[in-house]
Amino acid sequence: MISAILLAAGLSRRMGKFKQLLPFRDKTFITSAITSLLASNINNLAVVLGHRSIEVIEHLSKEPYFNNIKIAINENYLQGMTSSIQTGIRLAPDNTKAFLIALVDQPHIPKEVINELIENYYRTQTLIVKPSYKGKSGHPIIIDSLLKKEILDLRLDLGLNQITRKYLSETLLVPTESKAILEDFDTLEDYLRFQ
Repeated sequence: MISAILLAAGLSRRMGKFKQLLPFRDKTFITSAITSLLASNINNLAVVLGHRSIEVIEHLSKEPYFNNIKIAINENYLQGMTSSIQTGIRLAPDNTKAFLIALVDQPHIPKEVINELIENYYRTQTLIVKPSYKGKSGHPIIIDSLLKKEILDLRLDLGLNQITRKYLSETLLVPTESKAILEDFDTLEDYLRFQ
């Protein structure tokens, strides 16, 4: 079972606008990311919220899939992304085989890329699976549940890369033609460039 975790708790400080609810194509950042994930071969999805979570929940409640996703509120979102990953992992079913960690600031990841990662994970049973574009690795990533305790024990001031660097020799890079895996929308300039 693949449990997806969409990280959507942040302040969007560098963007200067609340990214989660910004228009993106015919949706918003968060609904676009959720739509791709739900169209892929994941088994369940937890959306981790923090900043302005009530607004986001109200926005998502209008979507037909609202009852098919889990909402997790990360009360510690100001302490960074690690706290959101831990929040999502705690919400995942006990029989989760691996976690697929996706970012709300990458709302344009094609479902085909997600499915390719999942397929490669099941085929190889590698601890960590990442997409790559022209030799550079990106997101989303898959992490085997064997690393669950290590992630939950990670100090909040440390990033997940503390773990991914440790297991470089047990990481599979999956080449993709999609540059989207490297593109995230951190600033208003990034956003306007895509429009």
